[in-house]
Amino acid sequence: MNAILELVIAENAGRHLNPHPMNRLVAVDDRLVKFLKKSGRTLDTVPDLDEDVEISQVKSVSQGGRNVEVIRETHVSIIELTMKAGAALGVIRAGIDIIDMNLANWNVLPYREQAEQLAITSLEGELARINR
Repeated sequence: MNAILELVIAENAGRHLNPHPMNRLVAVDDRLVKFLKKSGRTLDTVPDLDEDVEISQVKSVSQGGRNVEVIRETHVSIIELTMKAGAALGVIRAGIDIIDMNLANWNVLPYREQAEQLAITSLEGELARINR
């Protein structure tokens, strides 16, 4: 079992091995201490074995967030939706963000159809705006 500080040090050690320029180290500073305090934790807190501990409000990889592969946990219909979005853009590779989806209801067909239509309509509207 490791304290949060030890986990941050281990994360930073792994980031040193990645030459990617946007791969930034997790700063152990007052901002981190204050963020942990909001959830009743300190740098010495030892989280449970499978517990996820947020250490920042930042989620963007370009801002130091961590990129985590979740393809195996992603419902096939979400993958299909992102492929449709990429095809609509006419690209082979794309980064597609799925934001604020109620994934617990994703398997409910009416919800999924509504979400897909909203996503495709939003994408088409954005493309029309860009192409003006």
